[in-house]
Amino acid sequence: MKKNLIVLILVGALVVSCTQFSRVKKVSILKEESSVSIPLPKRSTFELTQAFENDGYAIDTVITFQGKRGIKAHSISATNYETKKPKNVYYLEGTGYQMGYLFGKIAHKDIETMCTKFMNGIVPAFLQPGSVKPYRSLLGKLMIDIIKSNDKIISRIMPQEFMNEMVGIAAGCKEANPETMVNLDNIFALNVGIDYLLAQTYNIEGLWKSIPGIDASNLKPPLFCNAFSVCKKATKDGKHYYGRDFMFPTADIFQNLACMIIYNPDPMLDYPTREPIISVTAPGMIGSITAMNANGLALGVDMVPAANLNAKQPGLNSLLLVRHAAHYGSIFEKALRVIVHAPRGVPWLYSIADAQSGRGAVLEAGAYADSLDFLSFPKKELIKEGLFPTKKFLTEYDTLALEYGLKIRYDNYVYPDTFFYFNTGLFMRFDKPYDPEEFFDKTGFVDSTFKAEAVPNGYYFAPQREEKSDLVLVTNMYINPSMRLCSMAPWTTMISADHMDDTQWRYDALNKILLKEYGKIDFEKARDIIDFLAPNGKYYTNFYEEVNNSDYFYQSAASSDGETLQIFGATSICDLTEKIIESHYGYYADEWIKLSIGNYIKE
Repeated sequence: MKKNLIVLILVGALVVSCTQFSRVKKVSILKEESSVSIPLPKRSTFELTQAFENDGYAIDTVITFQGKRGIKAHSISATNYETKKPKNVYYLEGTGYQMGYLFGKIAHKDIETMCTKFMNGIVPAFLQPGSVKPYRSLLGKLMIDIIKSNDKIISRIMPQEFMNEMVGIAAGCKEANPETMVNLDNIFALNVGIDYLLAQTYNIEGLWKSIPGIDASNLKPPLFCNAFSVCKKATKDGKHYYGRDFMFPTADIFQNLACMIIYNPDPMLDYPTREPIISVTAPGMIGSITAMNANGLALGVDMVPAANLNAKQPGLNSLLLVRHAAHYGSIFEKALRVIVHAPRGVPWLYSIADAQSGRGAVLEAGAYADSLDFLSFPKKELIKEGLFPTKKFLTEYDTLALEYGLKIRYDNYVYPDTFFYFNTGLFMRFDKPYDPEEFFDKTGFVDSTFKAEAVPNGYYFAPQREEKSDLVLVTNMYINPSMRLCSMAPWTTMISADHMDDTQWRYDALNKILLKEYGKIDFEKARDIIDFLAPNGKYYTNFYEEVNNSDYFYQSAASSDGETLQIFGATSICDLTEKIIESHYGYYADEWIKLSIGNYIKE
């Protein structure tokens, strides 16, 4: 009963805040619709039917709105282990509002479930299991803080086409079911609530600091994600593959509703052209867990606990920014610039891979900023002990440019190993044995297993293992040494301490596998590699002795018969050369499903 009350308080707080957001947007909410769209030739319904059939789907529903189509199709072979229902995919075309309206009308039941049951269940994922006290007062304070937040500033950063799409979703749901619980407030909360919650979770000033008795043991943000890009000599066939697993709590809802959506937007006269994309997501979520556009460019995002944030302005980040960059990233550098110039407010790691240029990169991002004092984040006493580099040292040895609060770790980035000098003192300071060989060895392991406790929380400079320009990988940590300092703030280090060994191990394990398979990677092997943690995967237990994950998901929710486990979030593999994406979500016993974007759009 107490836990339910806690969840209701926080979700209510998010909804209250979103009510204020929506009031601000009423005047300009349909600015896009006053513009003139430029209809481009689309595939005929017959051609789309054939495309779905070729990818293994049968069409259930085709609806139209203002001359635009929304299509729901189901897999003819892949079903959800628990619900026994087939996996769904969707096709949407038109302006932001039109696509939203079509989706709201065609998927209103699932959208309502995400806006209610998922939202009610996701908040406990940020709390230690069994934690209650002192959350009654903590969440009451959080509610007040959200209400007092600068709603006008927050609402202005949302891309207009996304706001229009959310308005359209709410209208479509209302048209399909006049009694629906879906409205703009809870749609907005579903899409921005996680970033707001992270902005508060990563922040010690004001919100948490003022609550007597609160300590880091009460908060435990989920930190699980991995991604890689391989191309050229790394692959057997010279193709470009992007692997991505977004391991995020399901709230016992997401695993049954996750889907893929083909967005085929109309250009607008006063807007840049948006590229068609395939988005791995869930009904009601505007953002993308993984996105691949029609030009063979893909993106994803990983959580990173750090203090380089803007607690009052969560900004445009994470899933929303992934989709935004996929739409406007017609080429590699354009996608990068979208993220660089976005009004970000929360630290995240953005991975990007592009078949046209054969490039890959990781954007180690925090809040949008003109400059950063990196040494303002770690404990002052640790700095006085000489355990960290000086500003002069940072300037001399970390030459990677800061761009509005982020650094781009390109595929040709060379890590300055000079920073390992400081690890000796840091490991000693926190009573951890330091083995320099494991840092310099490009296939080394700092933690022998994911359950080891070998690192001094986040207080060390992590190695970059990958040196090859056709291989990039990322887990849940900054690699660049200056950005690394942003994650060494006392508060964020405490709340993420339980994850740091696991994060380092996943990075080392994935690196080990990629280097072992270097030059032999094709689509099937790339899919197996990104699925390296799966309990039924080819890399389970001792495929490589150093990558023993035999009980990695032992705490995961199981199916009702106990025969299989839920997948946290979704795992995807993209063949960017052929513009094909396969995704795995639901339960590990479920089949993967695929879409080939070229079959659904006119070249």
